[in-house]
Amino acid sequence: MEQPLPDLPDEMITEIMSWLPPESLIRFKSVSKKWFSMIQDRRFIEKHMSRSNYIQQFAKEEEEENPGIGGGTKEAFSIWNTCHGLLLERSNLTKKFRIRNPATRQVLDLPDHRPWMIIMELYFVPSACDYRVASIYSDVERDGYVFCEVLSLGSKDKDWRLLEVGPLRDLIKRGQKGWILSMNGVIYFIATGEDGFWDSGMLCLDMVNEAFTRVNVPRRLFPSWKMVKFFDWDHKPSVASIVEDRLIIWVLEDVRNQIWAKNKIVVPMNFMKENPAMKNFKPFAACDGNLWLYGWNHRMICYDIAFQTIRDLSSLRKKCLYVYKQTLVTLQGMRTEEEQPREDLPSYTFPTL
Repeated sequence: MEQPLPDLPDEMITEIMSWLPPESLIRFKSVSKKWFSMIQDRRFIEKHMSRSNYIQQFAKEEEEENPGIGGGTKEAFSIWNTCHGLLLERSNLTKKFRIRNPATRQVLDLPDHRPWMIIMELYFVPSACDYRVASIYSDVERDGYVFCEVLSLGSKDKDWRLLEVGPLRDLIKRGQKGWILSMNGVIYFIATGEDGFWDSGMLCLDMVNEAFTRVNVPRRLFPSWKMVKFFDWDHKPSVASIVEDRLIIWVLEDVRNQIWAKNKIVVPMNFMKENPAMKNFKPFAACDGNLWLYGWNHRMICYDIAFQTIRDLSSLRKKCLYVYKQTLVTLQGMRTEEEQPREDLPSYTFPTL
């Protein structure tokens, strides 16, 4: 006669299940109320996400007209940014935004936003355990006046809330050239001078605290600033430049306290000696030991820093790269994704290191 299996401790069950793929966990939610509560718990979701694989996905850089059946246009979605495995996407037909969880195949449709948008950012506020969306736009009817609106996805009030952005307007009024970039809930505004140096530093809009911070950029970091790029180094803001077949990186460790790393990071790029045509490639992101660079005609390569090997991604021209982890996060009001053709390109999975 077979003996019944002993009950496992809750801690052991949690540990085992945190290594399982989302598809399995979604099914396990139907096993019992206890398992349902455990899988929905925020602490379990964070633990599971820390152990999930990274997904490297290429999506269209621009929305295109996609011919559908009968000569019409079928709906496709372009990715704008990611947060905790959630994708912020925009429809090529309606121009409306939605948030999609590709692991659970759920979507949340966002309310209408203002036109003339400059940037849209999805981010997480730990203190409120809330996901929010920020929209920065220029009102052409008011002489290009810049505004920022915030939408709280955990609030019952689904209206956009206006946020004061006076320091940003002052920077834009000067008419300097520069960039606007977003990363981990912080939107960076960078204005460059004639010699390429960031005279005004980096104006950072911390969406978590909804406050501006101006970060000074030491000129001593590089002898010349004409080829310096704003760079995403393992999800931290940094500045980088290629100097004599080496990538020199200075990481901004703490945005709020303006603390730069004490030592620079040097990445040997010997492949540039063997391939002179690649000397014009510029870095734009690095994650888990992989460095992505882009060159002429939208050509892209992936460089494995440890093994110093190159993977040519030139067939994926005019595509943007997004790296995210699989997640079990479910937002209030999400619905099951409708079965429909998508315009996503193949995804590549990298194991967690």
